[in-house]
Order: sequence, then C-alpha cells, then structure tokens
Amino acid sequence: MKALFLFVMLQVSFSGFTQIVYPASKEVNSHILYHGTKVNDSFQWMEDLNSPEIKTWSAAQDTLLKSYLPTSSTKSKIQSRIKELVNFDLYSTPTLRNGIYYYSKNSKDNDLPKIYFQKRFSSKENLLIDPTLHKEEGFRLVMNGSSSGFTMSEKGGWMTYHLSKKNQRWYEVQMLEVDTKEKRERLLGFHSLGGGPVWYKEEGFFYNRFRVPNDTEKLTSQVGYPDIFFHRVGTSQTEDILVLEKNFLGEGWYYTISVSDDNKFLIIDARKGSSTTNRIFVKRIGTKNQFKEIFQNLDASYNYLGNDKNDYFFYTDYTAPNGKIIRTSIRNWKKTIVDIIPETDEVISANSLVGGNALGYFNEKLVVKYTKRGQPFIKIFSKKGKHLFNPTLPLGGSIWGGFKGEAQDDEIFYQFLGLIDPSSIYRLDLKTGRIEIFKRSVGLQQKDFIVEKVTVANNGGVEIPMFVARKKTTELNGQNPGFIYGYGAFGWVSFIWYQPQILLWLEQGGVYAIPGIRGGGENGSEWHTEGTKINKQNGIDDYITASEWLINSKYVSKNKLVANGGSISAVVAGAALNQRPELYGAAIIDRPALDLLRFPKFTGAKAWLEELGSPNNDTEFEALYQYSPYHNLEAKCYPPTLVMIGDEDETTPPLHAYKYVARLQKKNTCKYHPILLKTMKGVGHNFGNTDDQKIDSFTSMMYFLFKSLDIKIHEN
Repeated sequence: MKALFLFVMLQVSFSGFTQIVYPASKEVNSHILYHGTKVNDSFQWMEDLNSPEIKTWSAAQDTLLKSYLPTSSTKSKIQSRIKELVNFDLYSTPTLRNGIYYYSKNSKDNDLPKIYFQKRFSSKENLLIDPTLHKEEGFRLVMNGSSSGFTMSEKGGWMTYHLSKKNQRWYEVQMLEVDTKEKRERLLGFHSLGGGPVWYKEEGFFYNRFRVPNDTEKLTSQVGYPDIFFHRVGTSQTEDILVLEKNFLGEGWYYTISVSDDNKFLIIDARKGSSTTNRIFVKRIGTKNQFKEIFQNLDASYNYLGNDKNDYFFYTDYTAPNGKIIRTSIRNWKKTIVDIIPETDEVISANSLVGGNALGYFNEKLVVKYTKRGQPFIKIFSKKGKHLFNPTLPLGGSIWGGFKGEAQDDEIFYQFLGLIDPSSIYRLDLKTGRIEIFKRSVGLQQKDFIVEKVTVANNGGVEIPMFVARKKTTELNGQNPGFIYGYGAFGWVSFIWYQPQILLWLEQGGVYAIPGIRGGGENGSEWHTEGTKINKQNGIDDYITASEWLINSKYVSKNKLVANGGSISAVVAGAALNQRPELYGAAIIDRPALDLLRFPKFTGAKAWLEELGSPNNDTEFEALYQYSPYHNLEAKCYPPTLVMIGDEDETTPPLHAYKYVARLQKKNTCKYHPILLKTMKGVGHNFGNTDDQKIDSFTSMMYFLFKSLDIKIHEN
C-alpha cells in the first residue's frame, strides 16, 4: 500500500517552478444522485479521516510540502519577522463586578491564557485563576475571538471558566467560588454553537446542553440541537432543571439565552441554523408559565438590548432593511411598539453571526454601532432616542465582540482590532463620551502604512466597498504583489484586522485588500440576502470584480495577485479560482469548506444550510452544484495553490481539503504550478494554539507565496 503513495520530485525547471509528481490519489467510481442529476464523487473515500490509507496519503502530502519549502535564508528571514510580529499580550474585554475588573490575558511569554483582576481602572493586575493547571488533562482556557473564557454571576460571587482541548468547539465549564478560589462541579455538554452560561442573580445559570460525541466522532459527526437547562449553584448537573426541550420548535433550531436586566424574564432568541431572521420567546422566571412568542414576524431579525422597568428595547430590521431600535412592553407588545431610533441610510451593525454585534442599552443610554459604505462608527442616544454624541473609530478597523457593561454602569468596554492593532481594549464613558485605553497589545506604527476606503462598481452598477492597505512607500505602478480576501457570509461587516503574515506582506511591498462583498452586512440585511443561497454567485462576482479593479487601477500586478479565503469564505475564493484562474498568480485556501453537496453531513456545518442552501432542495442544489469549488474543478491551468487545514478542525474537517487537493492535483494542466497541502498538526479551526504553531503556519504561507511569485525578501 505504501508504494501507492511514493512520489518523485523531478528536477525539471520551467518558468521558475519545478515540475512535481504528486502522491498517487486513488479514485473510486462513486456516483450520488441529486434530483435526477448523477454527481461523481471519486474521492468520497477520503471522508474517513481515521483510515490508514488517508493517513498515509496525508503524510506523503506533508513530505511533498517540506521538499518544496526547504530550509533557506528566505525562510529564516520570514520566520524571524513573523516571530517578532506575534510577540504581544492579548486581553479580553473586562467584566466589572463591585468595582473590580476581571479579564483574561494571553501573555506573550505563555501560550496559555489566565484570568486576572484589578481593583481599580489603572491599578496592578492580580492573578485570579490559572487554567494552565488543567494542562495535564489536555485542557486550556477558551479564549476565541470575542470570548473572554469566563462568565460571572450578578454580584461576582461565582465564576464559570470554560475549558477545551486545543481550542475545540466542544468545551467544559468549571465552577469557581471567587472569594475562596475553590473549584466546584465541572459541567459537560457545551458547544460554541450554544454560547456560554447566562447567570441569574447568584442562584445559578441557564445554558444550552448538547449531546457530546466521543472523541473519535468529534471531527466528523453532526452537532445535534440543544436543550436549555438551569443549573443551581451547589447541586449536581444531574439535578439540573429542563427549561426548554430541543423539539420545542422542531429540528434545526439553536437558542441564544438572555435574562432581562431586571431579572424578571428569560428571553430566548431562536434561529434556524445560521439564519439572520429569528423568533423571540419570553417567560417569567420562577413561574410555571409557558413561553410566549412576541413580534411573530418570521421574516425579520430581533435582538434584545436591555430594559428600563417595563420598557424593553430591541433592534429589528422589520420593515427597515438598515435596522432600527424599538421600545415595547413584554406584557402587551402588540399595542406598545414605538420606534425609538428610526431607520436611516446608515446601517446598524446588528445582524452579523460572526464576532458579535456592537449595540446595547446601558444606564438609560442606547449605544449603537453603525456602518456606512463599510466604515463603522458609534452613536450614543438617550433612552428616548435623542442623539447625544459620536465616539470615533480609526479607519479600516472595527469593534470585535460587541460592547460589554452592566445595565446600571456609566462605563462600557469594547475591543478594537485594526491593521496594526492586535487588540486594544477601550473604556467609553457614557456621560462624557470620553474614550481611554484600558489594555493594549502593542502593534506597529500607523505612520508607516496607508489604509484607504474605495468603492468598486461592477457592470451592473452595484457598488462594492473595499479597504486597501499598503506601506506608504509602496508606489501604485502595477508591479506590486497583491493579496485579496473576501468573506461575504453571515452578515459580517468586513474590516482589516491585525494579521502578522499580512503585515510582513505589506512590509515587503505588497498590497492587501478586503472587499465587502454581498453576503456580508456592509449595506444592511438586503446586501446579506443578495449573497446567500441561490444568490451566492453575486458574492463571487463581487470578489472577481474587486480583483479586476486592483489590477486595472495598478494597485497590483496581474501576475502577482493572491486569492485567499478561509472557512466558509473559501467557497468564494475557490469558486473565483475555478471561474477566473488567469486573474491570480497564486492562492491560499485555509481551513476550507469546499464540497458544497456534502457539507451539512459533518460537525456543525449543517447550521450553514440557511446561509448556503440545502442540497436536498432542488433549486438550491442547482446553485450549489454550479459554484461548489470541489465539483467544478476542470482540466485547466490553475495558479500555484496552498491549501491549509488543522487536523483537529471541528468546523471544517480536513476531508474538504483532502478531496479538493486530490482532485486539483489531477486537474491542473500547468504541471509547473504546485498544488500543495499543509496539515497543521494538533490544530483546530485556526492557525495554531501556540505561538510556535502560528509562526510555523504563517511562515509556510508566506514562504510559499514568495517562492511561487518570485518575490525577493528585503530587510526593512
């Protein structure tokens, strides 16, 4: 069997590349019938990630990658600079309880985050709990994106901190009594699709509980749907009270849990998969009342922001695609709805399912993040809707994870990410509008770089907002290497955030662009729906249009533009490569979803049915089949392509990358253009859990591009 995977590296040079003979990839005659269409899936056998055959094939691909990217002075220089650029402390937004600030910190000299507190805004930090003590169990504190890794009871007497293995989507919750630091029970059944515990006073918390698969199933088995339970402090998880059964609305629904500011109502936001439309159910806590649905408009989105006695504030896009804020009473909602902040031509950023939404009600003030042509900004209103002031945000970056504060507080916190800003935690004074830094990860100097906001019009007159970054000394002469990334999903409003490999790219004279393609939320809910399901090709067209604009406007060279997409955005980049491969000099496809006919069968990706569409629906199948990156690989010349995947990715399991790479290696007619696979070992849906892993991943990415595009690295 091993002989099947032997390969030879042919030392034949042509146009700067070396012809490669790839590891043999077995093809099995396998056809699946969809709505009368017979679809060939000759690499379906690769979906068995535990088979010895796929492990041997993957190892051979890894050997091939290492032979293409050997140790060299260029690799050493890239690795050294990446190491410098990942060397910073990373903080979460703080939780304030009784005048004490609690937050998590991932120190630059320790890969494992810990939880700290400080008694005043500018006082010395103190270690509260060191989750690295769980390292022997294989656990670490969950600190992904907007997550701080812990939640606290109303008065700060109790904390739950969240432990996962290698940043997996499944995690456990450890109870802690804050004053004594005594650990109590450990709870199971948590998944990122259900969020974390939601505390009710000091009594306990509500949470989504999932059935946990065994370890061998986690990479491929579908994530089920949750029940909602209440856990009372001091009791066993076996005694938890069932609040809402998973079949309450039928199959396919996920829940976001809130407790009203006055602790009177449990509020459930129910969404079918990744849909941005939802339903709101409420129930008086402590009663045997049934859940009551309010609003009842099934084609709209509603977000609970907070309440002032009987006045409850919600965001909605009902009859308002750009969003508005309403006030109503829970008891008599039909007769009490009032528009507090009407819809304008500026879009309220509230429908993103990625990175949280920055809006809320704090101490009689409504704090709202807007977006206009892709650029975010904040507005502060009184509870009656009077506009008070606008705090400013730097160009190109954005708030990540939303605003954090308590209902009675005059100060709220938010995390800002930008091109040179790994993470700055700001405090916003709601009385004065003053903004000051609470914690900051030191990045680079803004004076060295330019971030522009441009508008790109396609042939139909649709205007696509785009941010473009470059070093100030980089001239627009049509000779620069370029790097384009487009997300276009889940209503996310795109922005430029700190990425060590991209900063290296800019320092070496490259250009980085991120267009706000349809499927995102840059121009409201309609912009999102225009890029979903059967309309997904619109987002792909926007990505291609933005690529052409960069070339035609002489920002980049037509031979050195890199197509990039990761996770669900790999769909866009992969489809663009299939449809217009001549536009790109190289491609990086990372942590991808690429088989769009079988994606719902694995892990939590079935939640994406509301975003991508379902292969079981004949109309949606036709659209998926037309642009699915895996299924539309044809015999043609593709650019050099590196596909990167974590071998423990529970969101987009490696099978997508394996099947795609195997087919692309066979279909590519430009035999001197390498098609390579990097499997990041012990890594989930990211580029690494440790600095060493991230440095290795980013070094491989940049080294591949510099070699494939013949870019000479220079000293800064």
